[in-house]
Amino acid sequence: AAAAALATCGGAAFFSVPPARAAAEATQTFVDTASGASFSVPATWERKESSLESGARRLIVFVNPKDADENAFVLFSPVQPDYTSLGSFGSIDNVAATVLPPADFPSEMLEMASKKGSYVFDYTITAPGEPKRHLKTAFSLVPATTLVTFTSQTTESRYKDPADSAAATLKANLASYELNPPK
Repeated sequence: AAAAALATCGGAAFFSVPPARAAAEATQTFVDTASGASFSVPATWERKESSLESGARRLIVFVNPKDADENAFVLFSPVQPDYTSLGSFGSIDNVAATVLPPADFPSEMLEMASKKGSYVFDYTITAPGEPKRHLKTAFSLVPATTLVTFTSQTTESRYKDPADSAAATLKANLASYELNPPK
């Protein structure tokens, strides 16, 4: 994949050396040959797949069977043929403005970067009646065909708990994400 210039918010970079998973946790790797997207999640996580909008969009979700609030998903959305780079959606700042929900949902963008051909975001959201969530999302584009959105998330309380491996798992999930479109 083409390397983009690194941009950061808060001074941290994304896609560095993947953090060690808790206790050398075994992983399973998802590979989508049509788009070239791949990522790894803990081997114990369960896979679910569905189509959205009359089959035009495809969603694959991996869920921690012990805590459904900890999960990762990849969404494949078709794009128009003239969408040849992520810049077709605007700058990383323009896209960041669409990642966070409207003002009535408390949210915070913690970091953002443009790296390895992806726009990458680290943020929190609190939906009404729900616990605060910590999310890490990467947007990538297979030129003229597919927007690939990868997100890994958990509750903020689990993310911040030093005795819990949720933060390391989210970081490792995101660090494993790659998009290598077929030629």
